[in-house]
Amino acid sequence: MENRAEAIKWLTEHGYFAFARDWAVGKSIGVAKRTVLDDRSGLEVFEPTLVYIFPDLEGGWLLQPPLIPSKEIPFKTLDDAVSRAVEIVDGWEFANSFTPGDWGPLFKLCGVPFKALTADPGRAESS
Repeated sequence: MENRAEAIKWLTEHGYFAFARDWAVGKSIGVAKRTVLDDRSGLEVFEPTLVYIFPDLEGGWLLQPPLIPSKEIPFKTLDDAVSRAVEIVDGWEFANSFTPGDWGPLFKLCGVPFKALTADPGRAESS
């Protein structure tokens, strides 16, 4: 994949929800596995597995994992970032089966080292 449009096309053709979003982090790609019906609003919304892929300042790509917005995962190529995004959204069923308060499986799925959550729930301690 050479650019955002190609990545979105590939993801969509393979059954993922993918869309362009231009915002503070740049020209990003949103990736999700499926949507669910929100009980309160009645709207169809993305599962919490929505991840974003966006360019970094050095020509590579960053992936923002779900529920851990302060921990971007760097990639040299867009292909690698898209592959990891697919692994994360496909692996959500596993990560979603964890015990409440045990964020370990989600952090492992996203490739984030951890021991425990710090006071800032968006940041993990290094192991």
